[in-house]
Amino acid sequence: MTRRFTTGMESLDRLHEGGIPAGSLLVLLAPAESQAELLVQQLIERHQTLYLSTTRSKEAVQRTLGDAAGNTQVVFLGPNPTPEDLTNALPHVPENAVVVVDQPDPLEFAGRREYVSMLNALSRRLVDANSIGVFNCTGSNDATPQRATTLAFADLVWNLDLRVTTYAIENRLAVTKFRGGRAFREPVKLQLTDEVRVDTSRDIA
Repeated sequence: MTRRFTTGMESLDRLHEGGIPAGSLLVLLAPAESQAELLVQQLIERHQTLYLSTTRSKEAVQRTLGDAAGNTQVVFLGPNPTPEDLTNALPHVPENAVVVVDQPDPLEFAGRREYVSMLNALSRRLVDANSIGVFNCTGSNDATPQRATTLAFADLVWNLDLRVTTYAIENRLAVTKFRGGRAFREPVKLQLTDEVRVDTSRDIA
């Protein structure tokens, strides 16, 4: 039976048929000004994690890990990493773990052949290690040459929509792709403050 990784949110786990299947690559799309990293934080607090950053330094990431600090290895790939840099980190992927790539944008500027080779190497390692991958993508979806390749390769796509009005800040999470599973019929309303809460005012559970 395929292992499932809890998202840290019971309602969301149920909608994912028990959690994220081992061997999967999850892509989180979100506005850069949102609290989307709380979704990643909620996930890695429950699992051993290899955190690969292309933007924030190792020290900067570690300062924000909170309860996940004890089970998270942080590696700063540098501001301009290549697909080869990520491929070289794959032997360090633990068994039954989460591999986070925080801001894969620099990698997506590589040539398609090199980038696809990296994605396939990552996929093989995730399957072999019974682990999952998470690409934390913020900003414009057309800002990099290979973003469409990333989305086509992904097994799951979470798309966070942020709406700010005079009276409210609303976050809605749409699961638009779930290879081997069932995508959501409608977005889930989330409260993103210092933690993630699923708005259960509607019957989503």
